[in-house]
Amino acid sequence: MEVCFREVEAIAPSSIPTLFRTVTSDGKAHFYGMVSWKFQARAIDMVPDTLFKDRKLVIQWAQQKRDIKGQPTKDLDESMVGSKEDFDECLLQLAKFIAAYGGPGENGPTQWKADKIDEFSGKMAAMAVKLWGYPKFIDRMPK
Repeated sequence: MEVCFREVEAIAPSSIPTLFRTVTSDGKAHFYGMVSWKFQARAIDMVPDTLFKDRKLVIQWAQQKRDIKGQPTKDLDESMVGSKEDFDECLLQLAKFIAAYGGPGENGPTQWKADKIDEFSGKMAAMAVKLWGYPKFIDRMPK
């Protein structure tokens, strides 16, 4: 699993998104929030409205410091190293986000479990913690 995760981290496109949506009986799609793994940024973005992608909540793992040429070093930005309690808060905020921005009723939690998206994300989060340490929750929503 670790080798697979490192390969995904190295070659993943800019993100692996999950768009929450519903489709009406006449075939019209309605989009709600989005959860997006951003491996190269070591983050999971939670975007309530895809028209405003800079307004988001973020689960952020510590990134590598950069040298003067902009290349990553082996040292981590210690200010972003989380704890087990931080990780628990991240999981709570993810669940709240899915319930609040996943669409009407139980659409968000139902879609998150469909096709085992929740299992995939859980396994990726567990491997991210193993390789990168615990993340922190960041609120980048306008106040």
